Amino acid sequence: MKHSAISAVAIAALSSLASLPAQGASIEQLQAENAALRKEIAALRAAAQAPKQTPAASREAARSAKPDSAREAYAADLGAPVYKAPPAAPFSWSGIYVGGHVGYGWSDSDATVVPSLGLGGDTRTFALSDDAIIGGAQIGFNWHVAPNWLIGIEADISGTGLNSEAFAGLTFGGNPVPVPDGYTLRQEIEWLATVRGRLGYTWDRSLIYVTGGFAWAEMKTEAAVNIANINFRSDFSDTVSGWTIGGGYEWAFAPNWSARVEYLYYDLDALSGTASSPFFIFTTRNTWDNTELHVVRAGVNYRFGDVGKMPVAAKY
Repeated sequence: MKHSAISAVAIAALSSLASLPAQGASIEQLQAENAALRKEIAALRAAAQAPKQTPAASREAARSAKPDSAREAYAADLGAPVYKAPPAAPFSWSGIYVGGHVGYGWSDSDATVVPSLGLGGDTRTFALSDDAIIGGAQIGFNWHVAPNWLIGIEADISGTGLNSEAFAGLTFGGNPVPVPDGYTLRQEIEWLATVRGRLGYTWDRSLIYVTGGFAWAEMKTEAAVNIANINFRSDFSDTVSGWTIGGGYEWAFAPNWSARVEYLYYDLDALSGTASSPFFIFTTRNTWDNTELHVVRAGVNYRFGDVGKMPVAAKY
């Protein structure tokens, strides 16, 4: 193709030379046109002999000329993976934990004395109440069921100093007898224990929860009768059951450590027993029921397991 162009230029040059004498052209004009034709023929030959460059080679040359930032953008356009650092892992409350607690409790109970016919007198009702320090230990397990929700189970046991006593004088037909005689009832709660479920809402290192379940208490009671020359007393002891409900707030102040404050309400079953004189000549039927407790306590827990972090996969 390029050789044909060169031939055409040459033929045109010869035609011009042939026509010049007829036109009376000067020698100088012929020499100028001849030099211009030679330059044009040399340029066409140089273009024909130059090596060909493929489109791929042209693109590669353009890429190599780009700066580093441009090459990175080009790589991103081609879909090359770019690593992104994973986000900070959210705090996890999941795992087994153990801890201790200390607090204060208030107890209220109703007590009833029903004397036998031989003893005489009216049925008397007592109101027993006390307050004291409470302390113990707990163990539990939490499990995240959603990013901000958890369920758990906890068991605890607490020793108490709750010890109440009440006296009721002797009455007949609702009329008090003008003597310092009557009945004395005592109640002591040695320990409390619970097994409870927990439902909590978490945000960062804070947890607010409700809790409830089964409750038990070791209860010791005493009934004493002092009427004229009739004096006798009896002791009763049993583990009573019941239920509890409450709630609290917990804060993780370190990866494995947390502190909390909570309130628990207890409702315990009744305890009954019969007090009798020698040979069962005189008796009283004694009942302690409607035992309720209110406990406010603070505690510290140590959690085993994942050091307060949930696994988070890196994103690409």
